[in-house]
Amino acid sequence: MIRILIVEDEAILRQGFRQSLDFSRLGCQICGEARNGKEGLALIRQLHPDIVFTDLKMPVMDGLEMLRQSKETEQYEAVILTGYGEFSYAQEAISLQVAEYLLKPFNRKELEAVLIKLTERVRKKREQSNPMIPESIQVLMEIPAGCSAYVQSAAEWIGVHYAQRVTDEILAETLGVSADYLNRLFRRETGWTLHRYLNRYRIAQACLRILWGSEKIYEIAEQVGFSDYKYFFQVFTRLTGVSPTQYKKVQLSSAKKDAEADR
Repeated sequence: MIRILIVEDEAILRQGFRQSLDFSRLGCQICGEARNGKEGLALIRQLHPDIVFTDLKMPVMDGLEMLRQSKETEQYEAVILTGYGEFSYAQEAISLQVAEYLLKPFNRKELEAVLIKLTERVRKKREQSNPMIPESIQVLMEIPAGCSAYVQSAAEWIGVHYAQRVTDEILAETLGVSADYLNRLFRRETGWTLHRYLNRYRIAQACLRILWGSEKIYEIAEQVGFSDYKYFFQVFTRLTGVSPTQYKKVQLSSAKKDAEADR
């Protein structure tokens, strides 16, 4: 799970934040809450969150000072919660590598959009920090070398939006071409339809979460974009050769044998 910390001095806003989304559906959990920057700093050092949502003006220690002190040693994505009158003040946070700003009062869709963007960024950082991605997973995400710009752009778009509702029409409209043309082109150059590649990418992401995470299988299925668990099970088994529940055991056993063979 991706860990979220909320730093906000108003209790009603913290409560509203907690109740605004089904965070588990996005693969997130709220790991802690703080009423000011001092408490927030202590929790950042204790809990090591992946994403921190923080107000700016708070008693005891403000949000910027908390960011300054914690960013020296901790790696996380920071989101500033700011009001109209605080926007110029918020500009100071640019030097502290703040990822996003949310203008209060923000709505559910704005919060969800920011979370989708940042959770994907966190997961990519995790993948990059662990270079031992099995080749069997890497193959599912790759497209052949030398593909056209449209096909490469389609694959990149899927890599960012795979967990959302994706259709050929939505993707084609984003690239400014017709769905029929894009699907024919993608199939000619890769051997897969857009839908089949989307499923390959989603299953690759599910494999990574099974290997490196602690979520339940049905939660992972939802997180990578499958609303039907039975269909997820079928696609996963077809592409990997084993069921989702067997996958981690098989991979760990294979890695152990490879390590023993290298001795």
